[in-house]
Amino acid sequence: MKDFIFGFKSFFVGLSWIKKYNLWKYVLFPATLALLVAVSCIYYLHTILYGAMKQIFLYIQSNLQFEFIKNISTSETFFEFSSYLFSILLYLIFQRTIQSILILPFLGFLAERLEEIHLGKKNSLPWKEEVRNISIGIFYSFLYSILGLIIFILGFFIGPLQILLVLIVQSYILGKGSIDYFLERNYKTIYERDKKIGKMLLPTFGLGLAQFLIQFIPFLGIFIALSSSVIGASIIYYREQSTQES
Repeated sequence: MKDFIFGFKSFFVGLSWIKKYNLWKYVLFPATLALLVAVSCIYYLHTILYGAMKQIFLYIQSNLQFEFIKNISTSETFFEFSSYLFSILLYLIFQRTIQSILILPFLGFLAERLEEIHLGKKNSLPWKEEVRNISIGIFYSFLYSILGLIIFILGFFIGPLQILLVLIVQSYILGKGSIDYFLERNYKTIYERDKKIGKMLLPTFGLGLAQFLIQFIPFLGIFIALSSSVIGASIIYYREQSTQES
């Protein structure tokens, strides 16, 4: 439990490091891009889902013999709220894939600066290695997004436990996504990375949970989530490294 709390706190320590180490020039563009991408995705998902949900509901109401549905009176507000809610949830499920493609490549300079803070030196990777890591990250992010979607759908059959299940899965996916950024820079094989992440499992969950929850703060949450999580991940990763060496 102590390690879980450490991981959760690392997110907010990461947020404070932006000011402490003057990291603004490394995080402003990725943070702004993350916000623009999130707002755009949620807006277009809402547009699609709003029309689809309304048409499906009206079809069921007028063509199927379900009296309880026929007696339900719905308003535009109902469809607006429902479509926005599902749009946000779908974005959160697929955000790791989206961020791996559009945003994480711009965090390389931040990672180098964090390594300099922790180690006193930069660890610049060859561009071919960077491209390889990004490609692997996109592939695994897509797999985790599909897993998240399956868990989300299955959650409808387990009632209130759905929220807990989604929290657990998304916390792991988001936390691992941030820590992977440093594992990729220091371990060449997937086996080595998975073995290492296994030693940081509770901090990974804590970090991911903080990132997941903060994003429910409108606009500001999405703006600060990714950068703060990557900085927090560096704190977790290098603490584990120092523990192993001591």
